[in-house]
Amino acid sequence: MYLLDGNLLGRGFSLSKAKQIRFRTKHKFGVMPASTVLIHGAHRSVKPHNLLGDKWDIFDGDDRLGQLDMSNYLYHSISLKRIDGRNDVFKLEQQGYAAHYILSKSDAQIMSFDLSLNPFHLQDRYKINVFPNTFSASALEELMFYVGEILYRKVSLRSPEV
Repeated sequence: MYLLDGNLLGRGFSLSKAKQIRFRTKHKFGVMPASTVLIHGAHRSVKPHNLLGDKWDIFDGDDRLGQLDMSNYLYHSISLKRIDGRNDVFKLEQQGYAAHYILSKSDAQIMSFDLSLNPFHLQDRYKINVFPNTFSASALEELMFYVGEILYRKVSLRSPEV
């Protein structure tokens, strides 16, 4: 089982599986909005696309891979370029007003994210359930990074920006 844990003393989050850290996001000077991560030897970064903070560009070095779109109320989207030039669009949908999110592609569920309601967790912690599919472990962990960027950047009642 995977866990997404918010960083206690700064921005960002980390992904762990079986108590082993798979990756941890880094932020320049600890406070800049752009974040970077090393996933299976690939450097990925997320940088703001607009001033509103609802669209973020995904980069591999200087190459733009896609975009995170947080402008909708109950769902968010991840758009990624494929090798053949087409785009894959993933949808992260919040289930009603619950702290439960489903990532899907073409209505096929890929994974779910459940927020822990434990009051002793000082940062948000999401338990990730992966549904049987055809994605490799490295592709799933990369998708978890993009979803984590959405979950830890969106405005909520618990976020300090409110």
